[in-house]
Formats: sequence, structure tokens, C-alpha cells
Amino acid sequence: MKKEILDNCVNKKIKYINGAKFLKMRPKAFLPLKSRYQEFGEPVLAPQAPGPKKLYAVCNKTPDWIDDLVVKLTDENKYIG
Repeated sequence: MKKEILDNCVNKKIKYINGAKFLKMRPKAFLPLKSRYQEFGEPVLAPQAPGPKKLYAVCNKTPDWIDDLVVKLTDENKYIG
């Protein structure tokens, strides 16, 4: 259904505003979908997994030296807490 509506919008058979209404989207959200569909094709229509982007480093990761210190302290004091 999405593919047919996007194809019709790309081929100028229907206006993008009507395409957005058919898909129950806002026109401003429909335009990026339409442009990505024109550029990349059908893979854009597949659902994507939520989560952080793979290109960015994790900002709240504990430094390695702290992890090593915790492991060292737990090895030395196995019976505390």
C-alpha cells in the first residue's frame, strides 16, 4: 500500500498532500519519506529497529580503567558485600 501511494506520488498521479492523508501522515513527514524512497527504493519502507545510531560512540560508557579497578577490587575482597 505504501509502495503504491509513493509510486503514484513520484509519478505525479496524486499530490503529496493526498498521499500523506492516505497514509495518515503529516505532509512534512511524508516529504522526507518520499525523497528517501526516490533515492534508496523499497528498503526505506521496511521497519527499522530503534536504538542508537551505529556511527556514534556511546557517550555514557564507563572508562576501561574503572572497569579494571572494580574487577581488581572484587577479586581482592570476594567476601565483602
